[in-house]
Amino acid sequence: MLSNTQLLIVFFPEIRKVIIIDRKTVTACHKAGVQKMGDGLFINTCREIAKKYPQINYQEEQVDTICMKLARNPHGLDVMVMPNLYGDIVSDLCAGKNIPVFNLN
Repeated sequence: MLSNTQLLIVFFPEIRKVIIIDRKTVTACHKAGVQKMGDGLFINTCREIAKKYPQINYQEEQVDTICMKLARNPHGLDVMVMPNLYGDIVSDLCAGKNIPVFNLN
């Protein structure tokens, strides 16, 4: 299994493709208020790597809020990055709403 840092280093090179196809925003999904250690590390790593790509708008949202936004207006979100557990939850929601999902495992 990949650590948070390895996962983001694998994911964020894909940002170059995101820029080319006019994706402007990356949203990191978390539950850092509850999962302080694991998700806290994930969010801190996201912040560090996002600093390397200032042309990308980086934001953070709790996974609950992401699910609500996807249910109401799925086109309001651009690119999301999240730990595996939340990815499973969000991809199940997207499958039910016919929203295309790209999983990087």
